[in-house]
Amino acid sequence: MPRDGSSNYTIPAGSEGIPDTTIESSRYNSLIHDVEQDLNLPRPIIAGGTGATSAEEALTTLKGERSSQVVTNYDSHLYYPGSFYSASTATNPPVAGHAFAGYIYSSDAPAYPPANLNLTVEARDLNDTIVPGRIYVREKKAGTWGPWKIDGRTIVGLAEGISSATADMFFGLAGTPPDSAFIVNSKADVTGVHLFVVEKDGTVRVTQAPVNDFDAATKKYVDDIAAPLASDKAPIASPTFTGDPKAPTPSAGDSDTSIATTQFVTNAIAAGQPVHASVAEYRSNSAPTKIIDTGTMWGAAASVAITSGVAPDFNAGIDFHLNGVSGATISNPTNAKQGQKGVLWLIGTTVTTWGSAYKFPNGTDPTSTGGWDLVSYVVWDANNILCSFTGNHS
Repeated sequence: MPRDGSSNYTIPAGSEGIPDTTIESSRYNSLIHDVEQDLNLPRPIIAGGTGATSAEEALTTLKGERSSQVVTNYDSHLYYPGSFYSASTATNPPVAGHAFAGYIYSSDAPAYPPANLNLTVEARDLNDTIVPGRIYVREKKAGTWGPWKIDGRTIVGLAEGISSATADMFFGLAGTPPDSAFIVNSKADVTGVHLFVVEKDGTVRVTQAPVNDFDAATKKYVDDIAAPLASDKAPIASPTFTGDPKAPTPSAGDSDTSIATTQFVTNAIAAGQPVHASVAEYRSNSAPTKIIDTGTMWGAAASVAITSGVAPDFNAGIDFHLNGVSGATISNPTNAKQGQKGVLWLIGTTVTTWGSAYKFPNGTDPTSTGGWDLVSYVVWDANNILCSFTGNHS
């Protein structure tokens, strides 16, 4: 059968007749047998045929879809893209004992026979309790079937209502028309508890009590929880507290409208109390801002013993004494402060040397008696301590 690469038929060479020439039987017979063979072989599409020897193969070559396939076994059936039907006796349907009709989709390359490696089967339940029946979907990927899954979308008209429907999601009519609602009820009968309802006017109702932290809560649920909490709460305006109410303690020096706790008041009183200078602070004038009380003054007035040849520390006292020393030296003091006044008792002591800072009348150092002698002083500065001497007190 002489056909070219595009499947176009051409008559065999030497078959054409020549006028006034005898037709050779061999050439004639070769031509008619060639035509016979061509007519009995699958005719190419280019010549008006299908290129196939069967209806199924013709569907593949023409890239058509097969209608009304009868499925008796959902696992082993050889599926062609197109519509199908299965009786209630079919093996492994979405619901046992139900008849189904649906459609088959294939993402495989066209082939005869079909590869059946990647398919999607949609089957509508013809025996469902609602009309139209639910749609079930099953997929085959890389040659492996997955489970049947319900499509989850059920549209119910006014005539049917929703009283007997069960689904995860439900579009339809609830109550007295035209109260349209969208309901999610976790496969419960919608005549029971509606977990989530959107009314036609946009109102959203959630009637199930929350279980987890982020679950939605109804107004009634919140009101029921809040009611006992609010019953024993003080009003915002002019509240009256009983028992031992607590409040945060403001920081020291706070002067706004926050509540002053007893701790804040106690701290503020303690911080506002006058601070008394110690005897040492008074003597040394190291705390001039502190209060001087009588205890401090009498403590500071106590006489401080000094040592011959050792400079008296005027920070250590105001009045000083030196007992039972013969030929003593009274050295210049340290820490002398202008205005400081006091006395130096010489008891059973004689002094042979006075420091240069001690200034006596007429520049003459006194002669101690060895009895009870008294030197009174006033500090002008560290180098000029004005002194007066009275001796032999008895």
